[in-house]
Amino acid sequence: MRYERIKNLLGEDFSKLEDAKVLLLGVGGVGGHCLDCLSRSGVGEITIVDFDSYDLSNQNRQLWSELHEGELKVEALKKHYPDIKIINAHIDEEWVQNFNFDEYDVILDAIDDIKPKLALAQKCYKKLISSFGCAKRLDPTKVHVDDVFKSYGDKFGSKIRYELRKRGFKKKYKVIFSSEEALVKDKGSFIGVTATFGLVLCSEAIKMIREKKANPLTCRGIIGDGCGGGRDFFIKDETLFAYDETSKESMILLEGVRDAKKINKCGCIITIEYQDKRVKFDLSQMSVIN
Repeated sequence: MRYERIKNLLGEDFSKLEDAKVLLLGVGGVGGHCLDCLSRSGVGEITIVDFDSYDLSNQNRQLWSELHEGELKVEALKKHYPDIKIINAHIDEEWVQNFNFDEYDVILDAIDDIKPKLALAQKCYKKLISSFGCAKRLDPTKVHVDDVFKSYGDKFGSKIRYELRKRGFKKKYKVIFSSEEALVKDKGSFIGVTATFGLVLCSEAIKMIREKKANPLTCRGIIGDGCGGGRDFFIKDETLFAYDETSKESMILLEGVRDAKKINKCGCIITIEYQDKRVKFDLSQMSVIN
């Protein structure tokens, strides 16, 4: 009953939300409302990352903040959304470079620092949606969505575009931005705008999930079916990997996998299908077999 109305709206696509894995970076004024939207829409697995604690200044715009002053945001939010996964970490350039984003379908950036935002764009632009500046504004009708280099009217976004061009980055990814000019120089925020950013971020994530096609180069080992039960197997950059959800680590199984069309797993055998042949990889022997 909880998701009946969103199911009616999405039809068969609702199953894509149930199977989706979303990583939400930052759960402040934007990210908190995005999290609530993702959770109420039935997204299957949500992982949030933040290092900050709630304080009095958050209470004009951040969900649940008045109930958890002084508490870590990720731990407080776990009480309201018990099914989410939490990571208490400061998101900086080093964290972005070291983190494995492979398992997630969508990466949502609701952080404030430019350097990690740039690192995210360079590392995972294909599944990234990023939030630009929303403070110091009052008009939620001025919130827009577009490719990063088509965004405008936001000095914060302008700095990001400049730095991306400086680094030779020319790829496209979606950003949420406001065309409204900042109204004050000092800190200022209005929940009508920050929440709109978060809800639009969620909406764009759902759109990306619905548009996502099944990846023929991914399969999952069923627990109890033999070697690698419960692990994800996928081909990326001409390499066959095994991903362990518990350790969050990927292991290289086989390199030089070029032009594969599909993979599947039965027991200990992963079959890699090409245009005119099949190759079998035996997990028990960690080698290709005839």
